[in-house]
Amino acid sequence: MAANIDIIDTEYEQYLDDDERVLWSNTKGSKRPHLRLELLLPFAVVFPLLGIGALNFVEFNINEGIIIALTILGSWLLAAVVSLERPRTYILTDKRLLIFHRSTYKIIDFGLITYVYVRKKRSGKADVILSIRKGSTPSMGSQTMYDVDDPEIVRDILKEKTDVVAKTRKKQEEIERWQWW
Repeated sequence: MAANIDIIDTEYEQYLDDDERVLWSNTKGSKRPHLRLELLLPFAVVFPLLGIGALNFVEFNINEGIIIALTILGSWLLAAVVSLERPRTYILTDKRLLIFHRSTYKIIDFGLITYVYVRKKRSGKADVILSIRKGSTPSMGSQTMYDVDDPEIVRDILKEKTDVVAKTRKKQEEIERWQWW
């Protein structure tokens, strides 16, 4: 099966095992600005307080030096709040699916995937939706791979890998049953 194999960045190689092979990935996205909301509150509180404090310090006389200092401080705080982040990154290997988003990542074993569905968009891209079994319980969850360029290839790889895992599991259960006799 021909798959779109991108060269993955060195920052993702640390998450792969030595014998793991990348079948498909989409690490093409460039970093773009992202507003970190958890840092927005201190920025919203500190900046006005510093401005009020500066006005009280100079007894309501606005000095150009204070305005420049507050502008530089505000720019620095804004830079701390806005960070560069890579969009979601998906790496499909011969053992598992890795999903990276912001500073977290999720590993999905092929044995937990029960169904793969492709939802096409007008833009030509598509979302790949996975139904996932949560552990050994019968409850189900889902995971969506957003804006995938070649969803049919991803679906075929995922179906092939989940079928192999299911067949292996069935054979192992059968062997265990026979051992009990």
